[in-house]
Amino acid sequence: MSDKEDIGAVKPSTMVLAIRAFCLNGNGIACDRCERACPRSAITAAVGEPARIDHSACTGCGICCGICDAFTLASPNAEQVQSRIRRIALSGRHAVLACHHQVPSKDETDDSSVVVPCLAALPPEMWTLLLAQDIEIDVYCNLEACDTCPVAGPIAPVLFGRAIELAESQTRRQVGISAKPCSPQANTDNPLGSKELGRREAFDGIVSGITEIFDGSRNLRKSTELQKQRERRERRQTLQELDMSQSDLADSISTDGNRSRKTLRPRRRMLLETLQRRPELASRIDVSVAQVDGSRCHPAFCKATCQLACPTGACQLNAAESRAFIDARFCIGCGACIAACPAHAISIEESDASILMAIEQSDSHEER
Repeated sequence: MSDKEDIGAVKPSTMVLAIRAFCLNGNGIACDRCERACPRSAITAAVGEPARIDHSACTGCGICCGICDAFTLASPNAEQVQSRIRRIALSGRHAVLACHHQVPSKDETDDSSVVVPCLAALPPEMWTLLLAQDIEIDVYCNLEACDTCPVAGPIAPVLFGRAIELAESQTRRQVGISAKPCSPQANTDNPLGSKELGRREAFDGIVSGITEIFDGSRNLRKSTELQKQRERRERRQTLQELDMSQSDLADSISTDGNRSRKTLRPRRRMLLETLQRRPELASRIDVSVAQVDGSRCHPAFCKATCQLACPTGACQLNAAESRAFIDARFCIGCGACIAACPAHAISIEESDASILMAIEQSDSHEER
């Protein structure tokens, strides 16, 4: 492991994980955005099967994570980055997001630095959420170096540039540019002190010190087996966190005597949190949501095929009105319900995010 792989308060990982349950292909919906976006052709997306990662070709840039919930970095994932930036903001600093491959050494970073494999690994919703909270964010990135980057290549600045542009237009705030991968306030006292470091960072520091005494950290970094053990540990930890977050994000409701599980995807959760904090931003954010034509819908005749096809549980049945309805908060506009509906009663409509804030009539029926 090189020095560059051990920098920053949040350590980047070269492991990308595929979340099979979130992949549209695995739900029979043709989608190849991840395959087309991957700069090293490491992803294959066959209809009917979850997307697969060829780890021998994957460089760990995380571009797929920035465009689809079906992928996540083992560390740091978007939630870890978001949490880290919030803690930095609470200490009165500007958080500086830096590309792992453009930081020359760990000496160039400080406790305000957040190092990620590639800025394109962060979804637009994360940028929007952070700016909506009036958090000061700076970016350290040499765009010329992106053109020849062996990890992500020239597609990276196009993707993260667009993500930042969207966030700025939606929040009317700007992401700053830093001349170095650390905060200009680096010498400011940090009221959080050592608490700013997580247990993992503290543990790594202890191990590094002990190893230096016995056989030198250089030999430790070269240990292939140690790296594999570390990756396996990170993988288990990440999957456990994802399972925990899913229990928090899922919302079970009862419709017509049946239990139907609705799952809120990470990017949609970030968007809803943004709207909760800043509801006035809804008119600036575009979304695509399925809508049901009640005059055409006959759920009894259709046997609720739309509900069965929906990968997020957004499509539900309202027994009182004898028709299907869409919970816009959970709808990702994938179109699975359209293909499944034999009555052609469902369409995808463009709207602003205010539709996500509306109280669904079906929810009021359930409460009664």
